[in-house]
Amino acid sequence: MTETRLAGLSLRKNIAWISMGEGVDLVSQWGLLAVLSKFMDVTAVGLFGLALAVIGPITEFCDLGLRKAQATDVGGEYRFGHYFSLRIVTSSVAFLVIVTIASTLGIGVYGWTVILLMALARAIEGQSDVFHGLFQLNSRMDFIARARMLRGPLGLTLFTAGIYFTGDQRVGSLGLIVAALTVLLLYDRRLGARLLMRPRPGQASAPATAEPGPGDAIAFVWNARQMASLVRQVFPLGLVAVLGSLQMNIPRYSVELHQGMAALGYFTALTALYSASTRMANAMGHSAAASMAHGFAADARRTVLVLLAKLGILGLLLGAAGIAVAWAMGREILTLIYAPEYAEYAHILLLLMIAAAFRHLGSMWQIGIIAARQFRVHLVQHVANIAVAAVASVLLIPPYGLLGAAFVLIVVAATNLVFVMAANAIVLRRLSG
Repeated sequence: MTETRLAGLSLRKNIAWISMGEGVDLVSQWGLLAVLSKFMDVTAVGLFGLALAVIGPITEFCDLGLRKAQATDVGGEYRFGHYFSLRIVTSSVAFLVIVTIASTLGIGVYGWTVILLMALARAIEGQSDVFHGLFQLNSRMDFIARARMLRGPLGLTLFTAGIYFTGDQRVGSLGLIVAALTVLLLYDRRLGARLLMRPRPGQASAPATAEPGPGDAIAFVWNARQMASLVRQVFPLGLVAVLGSLQMNIPRYSVELHQGMAALGYFTALTALYSASTRMANAMGHSAAASMAHGFAADARRTVLVLLAKLGILGLLLGAAGIAVAWAMGREILTLIYAPEYAEYAHILLLLMIAAAFRHLGSMWQIGIIAARQFRVHLVQHVANIAVAAVASVLLIPPYGLLGAAFVLIVVAATNLVFVMAANAIVLRRLSG
């Protein structure tokens, strides 16, 4: 493998790889819900959705957006060991908080155990995410894609086996833990160690020659001054992450409160398709993050504009495809993936795909804000989104149920797009190249 190959894949190849990886992983995520809907009742899907609603905001905040900061740290301000060590601490804190909160929900030992096991699987995935940040920094989206193509199907297989043979959601969740741990230890860690011995794109020598020691090793290292500095820098990203998670989970909380666990089960299944499409768009956008960060560092406005234009076209294509598929085959898709009773909500799925179309463009173009390392602007963006989500949920979900929840997501996504366009216009105005 040549150094040129290691230094970076083209944007087109990055997008192709991440599309494959995300596609396989997303199908696997749908598969988890499909297994629950086919072998258990809708309340099991509701418990799964409740677990996501509890785990999501806490882990997203405690992750502190480290991967975003890591992937755009083209100047080498912090080393891999700093990101790796901080993630160990934050994942541990997140797990303890989730376990504590779950014990207060009144869902019994069974429900509490399901949430605990899913939280542990997410903590392990969080450690993989640090290696994926390293891969992304070096434009090795193919490494990330392969990891997802391994972890998703393996987790689905083990989850399905556990549910099928025991009818116990806890056993299925254990399969997710095994899959996450296997990929972390046998794939991510091994490739990460290999990559740390090589130079970054644009470096003449490996990072270790500049500062030998544990900073470039896969080991827990702690320098109080450096870690405090890193936390201060990424803290806005942590707030962004939790607010981004709450944009989806506030409607979930409201649906469960006003409509019950069964309605939450249906909403969770439907929004899995929405989340899948937005995750794909977000992943495609992040495939250009390192290249765009170099463009900002070089004060190259034309380079950044070209990348934003390409991402915008991708966002439009994804949005149009989602709407067309939901309109033409929504009922058939819901019946095939879940069960016949889910097909009654095909009109909700269509509305969710309209929301996703707005979200795709926002996700693509917010990479400009991230690549410029305007993390506080990114935070303001999500504060505005969460305020809109909260108000819209109060106004629309109690009287209109799942239909109102779908309109909440449309309103939030449209608001987000307007903000992102305005922020990018301001950031680009500062560039002269």
